[in-house]
Amino acid sequence: MKTGIYWQNPKYALRPGRDFIFDPSLVLYLPLHHLDGASFMSKEAYGHLATVTGALWTPRGRDFDGVDDYINCGHPLSLNFTSEDFSIEAWIKPDSLTSNPNIFAKGSAVTEGYFFRLLSDGSGYLCTNQSGAWQLSYFPFGCITTGVWQYVACSRSGAVVKIYKDGIDVTTNPGTHLDPVSAPTRDAVIGIHPDKVQTELFDGLIGEVRIYNRALTPLGIQHNYLATKWRYQ
Repeated sequence: MKTGIYWQNPKYALRPGRDFIFDPSLVLYLPLHHLDGASFMSKEAYGHLATVTGALWTPRGRDFDGVDDYINCGHPLSLNFTSEDFSIEAWIKPDSLTSNPNIFAKGSAVTEGYFFRLLSDGSGYLCTNQSGAWQLSYFPFGCITTGVWQYVACSRSGAVVKIYKDGIDVTTNPGTHLDPVSAPTRDAVIGIHPDKVQTELFDGLIGEVRIYNRALTPLGIQHNYLATKWRYQ
């Protein structure tokens, strides 16, 4: 039975050490507070190989230096989302925002795919690309602050995107994200420009990243925020 939060199936129930509900739509789960080493497998059913450049491990997450650190998750087709709805969630603690840092990207900044990024004024947006044209959904100036843990998420349902901070909808412009999204040919990356050039680099801690191949409901977003925030208080 499907609910607004998760698939009600004992296989995906909470287990020791888990603080949110797994479901079949979870296509990338990186608990970076747990995953040390220069490479590791993601912790959902797909087991994507992720490789680390810099981004030192700490018990609270990976520490990105804002100079050349990032994580490469390869090129799994399960993260392409050409016609599917999707959602991205992350716990972040930025030290600075001056580089307009990317949280997650799949594709190219010019011609394909999508990316979720912050801007130096504390705002940010989700971009998706349709045949070379970008569609943007924004959240407001001053929404993201430095030096504190924050949960950020976005969900795309058809043509509409919603963006959340700490479980609350903060969308200022939902945009119109037409199908299909141009198929990404580039790798999925965390903390760097979509084309892996040394710009738009994240400076600070990222505790975890989760991506779903469906649009999480507002209730689902709030549930995941409340279920995981204890780790970052």
